[in-house]
Amino acid sequence: MASVRKQIVAMGGDSVSAEPKALASTYHRLIRAGFPAGYAADDGAALHFADRRLEVCVASRPTAGVYGVGADGETLTETALPVRLLG
Repeated sequence: MASVRKQIVAMGGDSVSAEPKALASTYHRLIRAGFPAGYAADDGAALHFADRRLEVCVASRPTAGVYGVGADGETLTETALPVRLLG
C-alpha cells in the first residue's frame, strides 16, 4: 500500500495531502506541538461535514478508511471511524 495517499483535515477545515509515512510523521509532530485533533482519510474515502460537524464517512473502495487522529496525553491516537461504502 505504499502508493496509498492520505489526507488530513484539522478541525479548522484545512487539509493537506501527503504520502502516508511523511503524513504520519508530520501530523504526529504537529499534534505533539499542540495542533488540533483531526482526521485522516485513505485515498478513495471522504468525510462529509455539516456546520463544521462530521456527518458521515464514505468510501468508493472497501479498503479505504477514515481515522480520527489526536493525542491522549503523550500518546498519539488513530481511531478507525465507521465508513459507508458507496454503491
